[in-house]
Amino acid sequence: MVCLTQIFLMYIIYLQSMKSTSMSSKTVDGPSVYACVAYPSPAEVRSLLDHVLNEPISTAYHNITTVKNLKGIALQDIITEIHPLIMRIDLPDAIRCDLLIALSDIENRMSQGASERLQLGAFVSAFTRAKIALESKIP
Repeated sequence: MVCLTQIFLMYIIYLQSMKSTSMSSKTVDGPSVYACVAYPSPAEVRSLLDHVLNEPISTAYHNITTVKNLKGIALQDIITEIHPLIMRIDLPDAIRCDLLIALSDIENRMSQGASERLQLGAFVSAFTRAKIALESKIP
């Protein structure tokens, strides 16, 4: 029996990603790797966060759906990558906690087979609630 370490497994995944990208793209760079593995790039995550923070709920939902469909990105991956950004945003602790709890609930429901389309609505709504709560705290 061969025992593989976690780091070795990460290298295997990394190499396989590079191989797949080189087979599907003329250049192997950050954007082509993210596109090949259908994972949101840091720039895309910041853009998606901008949508939910600055656009009306229906516009944000539509724009995020468009990006998800064009890039093949999963909502789970968006939530995973948006979490560190939420931790860096200047928010009152109560609002940040409510937002993180909402995202946790969305992840839980998706793990149990809930519709990603419905959970995207919950995702956008969580940020809308956070915006409303923040606006009510501003004098």
